[in-house]
Amino acid sequence: MFVTHRPIRSPIRCHLFRFFCFLKNKFLADHCFERMSARLCAMEVTPPPPDADTAYAATGDDHLFLLTVSAVLAAAIQGGFKDKVEFMRYDVPAAFLQRLLPTPCSFVKVLRCIYGARISNKIFDEDHTQLLLSLGYVQFEGDLRKFKITCPNDSNVFVILNTHVDDGSAVLTWRSKYDETLQALRNCYPGALDSTTMDRYLGMGFSYNSNIGAMTASMFHSIVKILATFRASSLPVQRTPYTIDLFDPSDDLTPVDEKIY
Repeated sequence: MFVTHRPIRSPIRCHLFRFFCFLKNKFLADHCFERMSARLCAMEVTPPPPDADTAYAATGDDHLFLLTVSAVLAAAIQGGFKDKVEFMRYDVPAAFLQRLLPTPCSFVKVLRCIYGARISNKIFDEDHTQLLLSLGYVQFEGDLRKFKITCPNDSNVFVILNTHVDDGSAVLTWRSKYDETLQALRNCYPGALDSTTMDRYLGMGFSYNSNIGAMTASMFHSIVKILATFRASSLPVQRTPYTIDLFDPSDDLTPVDEKIY
């Protein structure tokens, strides 16, 4: 596919987009197969856009996200409002196809962004960020992919968002503000916004016990996907923390799903 930019006087300037079809398996929260998605992705442009060095998709810091969750829960337990804490997640539909490309093209006129092109990532990141800022959120100094808004009348009423490309998570005690945020996202980005409780996010599984204010994070979902990829039902158990024989064959042959922890 060739895309040329105006003016088209000689010599003709064009960008070459190399496309490939990307297939991905989708799983439900219980790890059962749901469906397969297909995307026609562009393997970047030749030559790259002028701002290529800053055009990659922005991602949140996973470790700071977990630290934020821990800090909120500690404050909620100490402050006596742990029963108000909720954990939610959302996924913007077809994020990189939502916004317009900056320059109209002739010959083949591309109206929307394209999966795989770095400039598409940048366009969505900037648009998503500006939307959240327009709603009153402020960015964390240590991670610009994290946003917070606090009720002016009560510092214990807030919403904290962590954004990872088109996926967002929310740690909140201000449900009406979060619902308002979701509606703003729906108004801005057409399509079915995926919004649920945060039982999974960034490849991790989460379980929150509101009675004691404890959050459990697990990589079980990712491990199940790895096992499925290699068509294995279980792996031998090894002792942790690390010992010199960590990678030696285990002499405990009990299947993982039969063990009691």
